[in-house]
Amino acid sequence: MTKKVYVISVLGVQSSGKSTLLNTMFGLNFEVSAGRCTKGVFAQLIAVDKHLNNDLGYDYILILDTEGLRAPELGNDKFSHDNELATLVIGMGAVTIVNIRGENTSEIEDILQISVHAFIRMRVVNKNMKLQPGCFFVHQSVSDVNASQKMLSGYKTIHDKLDTMTSAIAKQENISEIKSFRDVIEYDIKKHICYLPNLWQGDPPMAPSNPSYSEKVLELKTNILKYPSEKKKVCVTFSDISNRMIDLWNAILYENFVFSFKNSQEVQSYTRLEEKHLSVSWDFRNKVKIWINGKLNNILSCEEKNIYSYQNTVQGELQNFIVDKQIEFKKDLEDFFSSAKDKEILVQWQSSFNIKLKNLSDELKSEAMKTCDNHFELRKVEFDQ
Repeated sequence: MTKKVYVISVLGVQSSGKSTLLNTMFGLNFEVSAGRCTKGVFAQLIAVDKHLNNDLGYDYILILDTEGLRAPELGNDKFSHDNELATLVIGMGAVTIVNIRGENTSEIEDILQISVHAFIRMRVVNKNMKLQPGCFFVHQSVSDVNASQKMLSGYKTIHDKLDTMTSAIAKQENISEIKSFRDVIEYDIKKHICYLPNLWQGDPPMAPSNPSYSEKVLELKTNILKYPSEKKKVCVTFSDISNRMIDLWNAILYENFVFSFKNSQEVQSYTRLEEKHLSVSWDFRNKVKIWINGKLNNILSCEEKNIYSYQNTVQGELQNFIVDKQIEFKKDLEDFFSSAKDKEILVQWQSSFNIKLKNLSDELKSEAMKTCDNHFELRKVEFDQ
């Protein structure tokens, strides 16, 4: 009989208590400390008691512990690194524990957006990769018994925001079956959010551990272990895990464009900017082409005595024409930046797109000059004959 494996992964910012949570929940020994103690992904396989196999529906639990996100050590590379890591571990896990410090959900919201965007793009490339992992949101060091009621409205706001973002991406990618965030990553706003009190009663290292922490972790563990049977999800085999990891990693490498952005709103803004730039580039090229065609007709009708002076004239006119058009299209781009609703996001790319326009201007000038000079030389050959 093929053994079934339940994959549980954890995701959260650096020093948020991810490894401590897994150690407490499953009796493991992942390294814990302040700062960056986990680097990469660590895996631990746990055998399920034979008496529980039939009830739970799996034989083993594979725990994936990950390094902390948004680590200052990564500098400017943290967005692409964290987004790739998050997408990999969420895609690998049947359930991902999204670990959050305190009540601040914003630290993980951007990463979830990029992961959803990546999963949707993966479906476009590989129709068989229909991942729908589950998520449990765990808030560490939240002792207020009323936290769930206080944060419910905040979660509803985040949920609506993620739904809107997911729907927009799916529409952009022409995937009609995806309407909301939960069509990609499954979670229940009432059942899959957990608040854990402080691990210690007082200040460590002399403070005793907090029994309430362990009680809440046990409750969370029970819900997570029952998740596959409650959702009627079939757990994977060891070979499935290997194949999924290969497929996910290849997809992540293929979709590297998405991961360099902070969130999905940035991706959409940049895509709009690229479309605008393509439109400007096409118009610029078309106007230069029309200008060249007019000059080529003049070159064909130019008399021998005027051929050299006209060549100098064309070179000067081309210089002025390119400069005028560059100014015109630069103004067009500047108007696009200043009038856009998302101009605060777009401004970070304004200088790079101005450089792109300058490079395009130089390229078109060189091509036009070469085309005109070639026709002048052909004309001179005709006169010599």
